[in-house]
Amino acid sequence: ALYDFANTIFSAIVLTFYFPLYLTDLTGRNLELGLVTTASMIFAGFGVPWLGGLSDRTGKTKGYLVLTTLACVFFTSALSLFTQVNLLFPAFFFACFFFHASLVFYSSLLPVVAEPKHRGFASGLGIALGYFGVLFSVPIAHAVSHLWGRRFVFVTAGVLFLVFSIPLFKWVPERKVSNPQRPNWSILLEEWKRVGKTAAFVIKEKQLLFFFLGNFFLVDGVKTAIFWLVVYMQRVFLPSPNHLLFIFLSLNFSAFLFGFLAGWLTDRFSA
Repeated sequence: ALYDFANTIFSAIVLTFYFPLYLTDLTGRNLELGLVTTASMIFAGFGVPWLGGLSDRTGKTKGYLVLTTLACVFFTSALSLFTQVNLLFPAFFFACFFFHASLVFYSSLLPVVAEPKHRGFASGLGIALGYFGVLFSVPIAHAVSHLWGRRFVFVTAGVLFLVFSIPLFKWVPERKVSNPQRPNWSILLEEWKRVGKTAAFVIKEKQLLFFFLGNFFLVDGVKTAIFWLVVYMQRVFLPSPNHLLFIFLSLNFSAFLFGFLAGWLTDRFSA
């Protein structure tokens, strides 16, 4: 749950609040932000099936989580070093890629920390603490931006992400798998063959197909709206920085409360 707290700090400061404003201020346009974000997610989409298979087969889920988290922290902190757009793009691209990769391994550890009957609560606790991470970190980033400039909020986000990841690194046990294998290229090829077979299977299974379509059009649609929300509000309504911060924190406080509620409802009435 504390890792959810940690990675939402990255999501809030880098993906949702400060980097979109920072990049659009530098370029004067939205196009570059949309392009680099889309590219990172496309590459993450191609890599995620293999990463999931790697986790399932090697039994080193936690090790991979540590590596992808450290990589994300490194590239996030690098955003504070660069002022040229052509250097910001690759740093942001890799920060996003490793962030999405880390989520695969983090989600794979849920069975290690919660029995099936309590996974709704554990998931809800993680989501709630994630939004609490927003409430905790964004005021800190706002103070850093006010004192030293907006570019330095990114190294702040990297440090906070790392610090609050340490409890998981230290105390959550490794996921055990039967017959663990050494990572190799054959796993990559086999997992991509499985992706093709799964895609063919999904088309035939209406329940699974509608599950994925619902996730695509609802959850991913909402995530896209959230990603552009701060830029849209700044361009259209012209709020002061403090007013924009208050609105953003208010939205996340409500999500913090509903994270607990959704977890309890899931365990009480099923998903």
